[in-house]
Amino acid sequence: MNPAIDKLTKLVTTDEGAINKDIENHVTNQTIGNVKLTGRYEKEQESELYKSSDLINILIPNDSINSRTLLPNRLYNAAIYGKPILAFDGTYLSEIVKKYSLGIVIESFDNIEKELMEYVNNFKLESYENGRTLFFESVIKENKEFRDRLEKFKINERC
Repeated sequence: MNPAIDKLTKLVTTDEGAINKDIENHVTNQTIGNVKLTGRYEKEQESELYKSSDLINILIPNDSINSRTLLPNRLYNAAIYGKPILAFDGTYLSEIVKKYSLGIVIESFDNIEKELMEYVNNFKLESYENGRTLFFESVIKENKEFRDRLEKFKINERC
């Protein structure tokens, strides 16, 4: 087993997406024992899955406009539960993760063990928590702007 992965208590991945087969193959080929692949889960299980994880998999391929631009619910849930994110480079999600220090962004599985080891060994809780706070402030601000514009639109439609 690899020290970087060993240092993480448990990495739980719950995706059913295309990337999950790559993760499963990598975990099997590298005999990594503390990564749990759960697949689809019920909403009632979500809280416990986040609480029992050290790192949240949001490895979304960057091969289409949809996947390059989406911000999945796992981003917000990971931030709510205070769990760093694992994301692929080349997506808007990776930009958010970098901007707010919400986790680690990788380019491929080629050096994932090394990159995870560096991330774990250099993890700064204060930096993560500060970024998390800034992320929430940004989300709240953007939601308020959206509501304000929606109200303005509704008022203009009545006139």
